[in-house]
Amino acid sequence: MEITGIHTFKSVSAESYSEHVLLLQCISAIEWKKNNGPIHLYTSEKDRIFLEALEITELYDHVNTSILDEPDEIYWPHFGAACKMKVLNSIQEFPVAFIDNDLIYRDKISIEDESIIYLHDESLFWKNYPPLNFLNPREDYQFPDLKSLDTANPINVGLFVINDKNLKEEYCKLALDFMNKNPNMPKMVDWAPESLIKFWKPLFVEQRLLGAVIENGSYKFRQLFPYTYVGDILKWRCKVTEKEYLTEELSKIEKITWFHLWGEKANYSKPGGEYLKIKKFYEIVNALSSYSPNYRTIIQNIYSFLLERSIELEQPFEYKL
Repeated sequence: MEITGIHTFKSVSAESYSEHVLLLQCISAIEWKKNNGPIHLYTSEKDRIFLEALEITELYDHVNTSILDEPDEIYWPHFGAACKMKVLNSIQEFPVAFIDNDLIYRDKISIEDESIIYLHDESLFWKNYPPLNFLNPREDYQFPDLKSLDTANPINVGLFVINDKNLKEEYCKLALDFMNKNPNMPKMVDWAPESLIKFWKPLFVEQRLLGAVIENGSYKFRQLFPYTYVGDILKWRCKVTEKEYLTEELSKIEKITWFHLWGEKANYSKPGGEYLKIKKFYEIVNALSSYSPNYRTIIQNIYSFLLERSIELEQPFEYKL
């Protein structure tokens, strides 16, 4: 069975256009089509024009701009990730797979009778998933009456396959309700930087809420990568043996068929991180070039965009081809 893959993208600031993600998005689309089926892009008309100029839209079987350009009451500065939920809410044919633009999955996914298949879960570690009263939603909002909301492991939504209309509708209704008219900052605390505090809201609505809905509704699920990410100690816990591994250790004992840039981005702002950022840029360029010489046009287009942006912002240019 083919599974339609979906990338979503709606820029909310000038920083939305990351060179690493633009390059990885191409590899992500190529690998999905090679292994699992067609891939669609849901974006805004403004972003379609930008991506089309780079020739990235040519990688997709279908491009939709109507869904993400529809008026809504979502507070986008806090919920850029709402793209997935808004698009998922519009889906009527299943199965569909939502893939982060910076995630590459290099394996075939087979579906039996699962309502949802996802890459991996996360432990309910307190720095990312604080008590619900820290989230400070709008005054008339009531958290859903789900017993599992305080206990279920969050689902990492870097890759998930939905194959159940009832699950889709239950989850989207709750997710959109939380995001609508919700501009409040969560509770400010001394132990968390503002950048993390702002992130609590999308982490709740994307990952924690989804895990709770799945568990509370007894939906059938399957996890592709049999480890739980334990974010407070930066390790992976085996779901069978409970043994914990660092990522480097895990790669020596498991065949890892996926790559997600997300966990590496934080390192770019640390001392020496600029070197890691540039190194990763060239690694991704080489990886994309290896698929076909035709993709070098896209690389050159992204390179030209970065050069023009650095000139406009009067910043030093970091890359050379």
